[in-house]
Amino acid sequence: FAPMMNILFEPTINDPQAAAKARAWIGELLPAGALAETGPWYATESFSKYLARYRGAFGFLGVRNEEKGCCAEHHNERFDVDESALRTGVEALVKYAQAAAADPEVAGWGYTQPDGPDVFVPRQPWLRKKAEF
Repeated sequence: FAPMMNILFEPTINDPQAAAKARAWIGELLPAGALAETGPWYATESFSKYLARYRGAFGFLGVRNEEKGCCAEHHNERFDVDESALRTGVEALVKYAQAAAADPEVAGWGYTQPDGPDVFVPRQPWLRKKAEF
């Protein structure tokens, strides 16, 4: 039973500098008050594998719109997406990519080389134990 209990994904923890830059850059696109902090989210997310190798930030795109009836939580038969939010998501991603490419500090962040093709080496010091997948 023990081999089946391996941790497949470590927690997704945003790099503080990347998250601050994302807030600033993406905040330029949005009306005041449109960005919000979220608390811990206790679902499995594979983005932690990216953050183990690259500095970055994970965010949510709000797709709820009560006027359009898009109110149900995901994994629900009534879940629906306000598709007008998808444009905002694309614009935010493009803004982050363009701003990061032009930022000399970001260019110097580099890449965390793993010990092998399937070894997870977290950037966070308290998660430095290695887990093979």
